[in-house]
Amino acid sequence: MIYPGKYHGTAIDAFAMVKRRTNNLKLVIIGSLVDKNYYTYLLRKIKIYNLKNDAFILTNVREERKWIILSQAKMMVHAKRFEPFGIAVAEGLVAGAIPVVYKGPASGPWIDVVDKGRYGTRVYFC
Repeated sequence: MIYPGKYHGTAIDAFAMVKRRTNNLKLVIIGSLVDKNYYTYLLRKIKIYNLKNDAFILTNVREERKWIILSQAKMMVHAKRFEPFGIAVAEGLVAGAIPVVYKGPASGPWIDVVDKGRYGTRVYFC
């Protein structure tokens, strides 16, 4: 879902920092459009960072296309701080992407999916 609680803006900030060092990266945010104002905010961030050719937001994507994109991903970032389980992280793992998740006591992806770092890594956000 595209809404502030998913912390997509933080993912764009991090991507912009990494992109300065590496040219062969793409960021694709996939989710159903829930908050149009937040979506507009994310598009502005992409423009400010001059990432229009490298960062994309795809909304209401069909299941088949989602799996094609996931199968090409090297890693997937799930920055939400509280998530009971995190089906997106599990789907990323199934597709072969390395998950980067928020490490926290209420982070289902950290606890249940990546087994506290055994099957992925963690990300700290201030």
